[in-house]
Formats: sequence, C-alpha cells, structure tokens
Amino acid sequence: MDGYVMARGRARDDEDHGVPDENHGFLGARPPGAWWRSYTGSTDPDRPTLLVEADAGGWRAYLGGIPAGPLGAEPAPDTAPSGFALAFTGGPGEEAAGGVVRLVARWLEDLAEGRPDGPVSACLRRHFPDGTVERLGDTDTAGETRLLLARTLADVAWLPAPGDAGGPDLPAAGGDPPAWIGTVHHRSSRERFVMRVEELLSGVEGRALLLNRVGGPEQAPAGRPGERLTVLTDRPAGTLGGGPVALAGGRPPYGALSAKALILAGAVVVVGCFVWVLCMTAG
Repeated sequence: MDGYVMARGRARDDEDHGVPDENHGFLGARPPGAWWRSYTGSTDPDRPTLLVEADAGGWRAYLGGIPAGPLGAEPAPDTAPSGFALAFTGGPGEEAAGGVVRLVARWLEDLAEGRPDGPVSACLRRHFPDGTVERLGDTDTAGETRLLLARTLADVAWLPAPGDAGGPDLPAAGGDPPAWIGTVHHRSSRERFVMRVEELLSGVEGRALLLNRVGGPEQAPAGRPGERLTVLTDRPAGTLGGGPVALAGGRPPYGALSAKALILAGAVVVVGCFVWVLCMTAG
C-alpha cells in the first residue's frame, strides 16, 4: 500500500496535469495521478471529502478537508497549512489496508459529531506539525513522510471507540440495494459505508463516496448498471427521511440473474420441449 500526504495551502505546480494548483502541496512524494479531481463538481475539496474506488487495477482512497488546526484558530503566518488531504493506493486484501478502513470509520465519526478538527485531525497535527510540514515539503523526504503517515494510522487504531452521534438507529446492514445514498448523521448509514469500504479494499469493485455538494439522490453521481455505489451526504439527519435511499443504476444487469432463476427458466424450456414432442408423436 502506498500513502501520500498533502498540506493544503502550500503552492505548487501540478506537473502531472500541466496546470498550477495553489491549494495542494505534496510532502515527500506525489501520487501517480490526481484521480479525485473527477469529483470536483460533486464535492468541495476545502470541506470534508471521502472517496474510495476499486476496480480491476486495485483500489484508491482519498480523504480531504481535514483541518490542520482547531476550528477558528489563527494559523501561524506563512507556515501553517489550512488543512490536510491523504491519498492511498493498494491491491485487494493487503493487511495494511485495515488501517485505512479504521481511519475512514473514525473520520466519519468526527464529522457526525460536528468536529472535523477532532481525533483524526489531532493525530495528523501531532505527526505533521507546522515545522515538519515545511521541511518535508522542501526536500526529498518520501521515506520519512511514509513513516509519519504509518504512525498516524497506528494512532488512529488506538483511539477510543466512538459513540453514537445521534439520529435514529436503523436495522443492521443486510439486503441493501447495490447503489444507495445516506447521510453521515445516521449511525447505521455510517456503519454500512464502512462495511462497503472494507469490501472495496478486499477486492470488490465499486465506489464509496462522501460528497459535500450532494444533497439527495437527484444530485448523486450516476451509477453504472450493477455497480456497487454508496454515497454519503453531510446534510442533516432528516434529509433522506430516516435512512439510505436506493439510487438508480444499481439494478443487476441481465448477466447477473440468480442461479435459481436460470434453473427455473431452463426447466420451463425442457418441459415445453417435452410436451411439444409428445404432441407431435400423438399427431
């Protein structure tokens, strides 16, 4: 698994895309591509964002909008970034991916509690203080950045179990539609989201997205036929009427018919042929 740290507010040139970007500064090393930019119309990177994708080539995760200090605090002049963003890439079933799943779960709880500057932000601030951010951004320090990021993930794993941030308790996950949207302020929706992320990092293809510019099903990204797509919004708990709402495009394609349905269809064809033969013989 590869991990990358970005300190928002540090100026840089994005050599991968040939355009300047004054909002990100990579520490140590840059990811191979800024794939998360395809969601710019659905989420504001300056606000909490969480994106996980998995396909035949592996999985990718992005957490952005993590404050680099307590909310409302004045940043140190010319040094402190306005926030952090983390990017990860890996293959299915990697042991280290468990740290990313725990990070996602804790980050969602921080957001549900209305504290984006909560424990996840505090862990990053502890391992990437202002002076360290400046030093890692100015020299070739990819190894040290990876080490500090690994220590951050380890710290997150030891955080106390989060409590319920409010909202009605929903039935345990099971039987969910392949594509649905929920709100981060429902505990069951958060738990379902984390379960989906764990599936994606284990080799299941699909997407799990927290998009802060999406308020309901009509604004959610279009899902491909049969795609496992999970979307969370940061809108209030009552926005979606008490629970996840199915999204269009998540119905299984024709090729995904169940085995029972195929067996039944085959039996009908066989019986029909047998009756036809009997009729022809009798005639």
